[in-house]
Amino acid sequence: MDSADMRLGDLFSEVRPTRGFEEIAMQIQSAVYAGKLNVGDRLPNERDLGEIFGVSRATLREALRLLEALGVIEVRRGASGGAFIVEPAPERAGLLLGSFIHFRHATSEDLNEFRETFEAETASWAAQRATIDECQELLGLVDQIRRIRDTGSWEAFVDLDLKFHFKIAQMSKNKIRIAIMQGIHEVFRKSSLAIAQADSPLWRRQQETEISAVADAIVEHRADDARRLMRSHIASNVTQADGVDAGTALPQDS
Repeated sequence: MDSADMRLGDLFSEVRPTRGFEEIAMQIQSAVYAGKLNVGDRLPNERDLGEIFGVSRATLREALRLLEALGVIEVRRGASGGAFIVEPAPERAGLLLGSFIHFRHATSEDLNEFRETFEAETASWAAQRATIDECQELLGLVDQIRRIRDTGSWEAFVDLDLKFHFKIAQMSKNKIRIAIMQGIHEVFRKSSLAIAQADSPLWRRQQETEISAVADAIVEHRADDARRLMRSHIASNVTQADGVDAGTALPQDS
């Protein structure tokens, strides 16, 4: 065991045999979050890690598989390979959050309730922090929605709506809000696509009017109006989708 591995030996402690792989993963994650392990750092080989934690290679490999699934490490093959600390990609975070939501049996009602308050506050922050360029991009999305309002497919309409909501999260400049919107993106999309029966020319015109009003409030830096209008917009979506049981579990992957 070299000097670097000895340093990790002081950082980690032996684990209990039962569910030991989870405790190993937790210790390594905690070291990353505390800044004691950094992106690019290479973990010791399996034999040395097994000695540090006092576990078999089989248990250690379970821990490494879990960490890889969480996006904390990347296992590289070859002579210069090994397990390296990496920064989780936003897409992976989204998949994990989406899986968590499904395993918790979240419903459409849960999603709508969360969005109503969360996105209203996000719109308020966006109105306070938006740059001129971002405002132009937001208005550009509204214009795209207007152009496909009457002739575009339901899926195209949903995807532009999602871009509009995510753009507002980016304009809030709040990294946690952005990450959460990335995380619920697929759940949000599948939920929206699943209520295609709510689609109608009248409803699309109403959507465009509401979205345009939210965008104008943000562009004009009217934070209170942006919050109120976004909350009203999401509430109207819920009302329109009442034909779908709000207590129904969110749609799964096909």
